[in-house]
Amino acid sequence: MKKLFQTISFLLLSICAIAQNGYKTFGLSASLSVNNAKGITLQYETSKNGSFALGIMAERLYYSYDKKPITIYADEKIEAGGLFLKWRLHNTRNFNTGFFLGGAMGTLNSKFTWYPFLGFQQNIYISGSLILFTQERLTYLTKVPKNNNWQPALSLGLKFKL
Repeated sequence: MKKLFQTISFLLLSICAIAQNGYKTFGLSASLSVNNAKGITLQYETSKNGSFALGIMAERLYYSYDKKPITIYADEKIEAGGLFLKWRLHNTRNFNTGFFLGGAMGTLNSKFTWYPFLGFQQNIYISGSLILFTQERLTYLTKVPKNNNWQPALSLGLKFKL
């Protein structure tokens, strides 16, 4: 009886340990802001315990001075790289949501620029290695005209578990 109890305890603890494993993902997303910005982002994210993640990103933003809400033209191009931290807020079997906070620095048409960003992200697990995600993100762009520094954006993308 003692051996059976030890075996069952070991199996249960092993399952709990697997559930707490970290992850590594590579993602690609496209974003659209109502304040005249569009973007493409590559990101790599890693976590040791599953509830807190650290990530790096490379991003290209296209910014327009046009007053129309959405335009396909871009007057400024921002290329940047940055870091972000992400906390898991809620999760279920095939879905989780998290809060992220970060900053990036790069070039704005050969001038140095930097910007902070924060937002929420929802992950929908399509398969064991493919994740569809959406983001609601708020970015404060520096070095652009003061009329549209705040850039609320929606992003849609895919992540691949490594």
